[in-house]
Amino acid sequence: MSNEEVHILFLGRDIELRIVSLITKGRQFSEHVSYIDCGSNDETIELAQEVDCPVHHYTGEIVIQHLAEFISSTLDWDGRILLIHVTNQWKISDLLLDVNRAKEDWDVYYAFHTED
Repeated sequence: MSNEEVHILFLGRDIELRIVSLITKGRQFSEHVSYIDCGSNDETIELAQEVDCPVHHYTGEIVIQHLAEFISSTLDWDGRILLIHVTNQWKISDLLLDVNRAKEDWDVYYAFHTED
């Protein structure tokens, strides 16, 4: 397993009830935690900023290629990146496994949860 630190990026929209818990839990695994907002209409952005979490605004389609381009042009980070799309199916208890997988020697590790 690589000891390289992972930058955790949470991606979501209208997750004000979860954002502070996500950031707090993410900081248990990495000093580098950011939030990519996809057009929230609630207090998500303000709450993330209150706990000093960098917020980036993304208006594109949720497609991995587009997100990768956005992240590489927005984030000044050369290390490993763990992008987590926060949906109703993704649980905070999944974070430990996702962080551990991101630290392994994968070229790409793509974890997702679906309603089906």
